[in-house]
Amino acid sequence: MTMSNKPPARRRVPLIALTIALAALLAGAAGGYLLARGVKKSADRATCDNLRCIPSLKASSVIDALRGRGFTCAEKNSTWECRLRIGDTSYQSRLSQRDGLIYNYDDSVRTEKDGEASASTRAFLVWFAALPFADDPVLTAEIDGWLTPRLGGGALTKATIGGYTYDLTALDPQYLRLNVWVGSR
Repeated sequence: MTMSNKPPARRRVPLIALTIALAALLAGAAGGYLLARGVKKSADRATCDNLRCIPSLKASSVIDALRGRGFTCAEKNSTWECRLRIGDTSYQSRLSQRDGLIYNYDDSVRTEKDGEASASTRAFLVWFAALPFADDPVLTAEIDGWLTPRLGGGALTKATIGGYTYDLTALDPQYLRLNVWVGSR
């Protein structure tokens, strides 16, 4: 009498059923992820007249935060411009808003110091870049991971993170500019 390595048919049926159930579970989870991802992206956008705005980013809150850090801010034609000079470094932020919500903002730092961007410059730009996702540590870390290595100079790059477009001009570490707006997708 020879022994076969094949399990009896009775044992294969539950194994096949378990495999089918796991495949269905994974397919359902993937579909749920894609659905939730689409909802999250649309939740990160609001309509301001004919523009798409950042719903979590109220212009007044950002202006108040900048003023609290010593910036001087003025509004002209629905665009706020805020400036601060510390020693030989100038910080500038421009916020374009509609209905109290921001649809575009850019920040620049200009310094007379040679060398890499200072820790305060990096902190300022990362803080601004992560503003739409201040309550999302995963996206904040993704933004920091994309932005920080490029601040040393030689970078002219664009990325889409969390549905927003980030455009960085860092050809020279003495002049850094970051522009952020609601992406098209």
